[in-house]
Amino acid sequence: AGGLGDIGKKIVEVLLKSDANVKVLYYSNKYEDRSKSESTNNFIEILHTDYSSHEKLLEMFKKNSQKNMRNCLISLVGSGKMEGEFPYTRKEVQRIWDINYFFNRNLATAITKFLSENDAYNQEGEASHIFTSSIASSKNVNAPIDYSAAKGALEIFIKNLSNYIAPKQRINTISPGHIYT
Repeated sequence: AGGLGDIGKKIVEVLLKSDANVKVLYYSNKYEDRSKSESTNNFIEILHTDYSSHEKLLEMFKKNSQKNMRNCLISLVGSGKMEGEFPYTRKEVQRIWDINYFFNRNLATAITKFLSENDAYNQEGEASHIFTSSIASSKNVNAPIDYSAAKGALEIFIKNLSNYIAPKQRINTISPGHIYT
């Protein structure tokens, strides 16, 4: 799972109740203190991760995946919070695309490549990956245009990747609407 916001916490809670071993990946330093205190649980580990590097993600999956277990990825990586006003600066648009498309693309290609090349980590072809998009990718909900476009691109990428990795892995997106927390 990526992220420890309210949705991420709930997903981790449900997974832990099912006796899953959970590794939470995070990019920013805002979870630094949590990683020290929460990583003492036998079933959860919080890992600082560089989503911008496919190679670093691939290494992280090699180091942290478990043989003879079902290794799956749930990505909650994304943000619709843009700085400034429309039309946004090129730097701000790039930041939003990095967070909502490129970071998820890197996660998807790294995990699927790793599992495709290492059968011991994908027992019986049962790996399933879920990426979070947004209802804004297909419906006008007054979200920032660049955010909506990035999430739409993510959905198309994941849909096409699913054909490439089938039948040994499954991958899909979910597109929630506004979630008030």
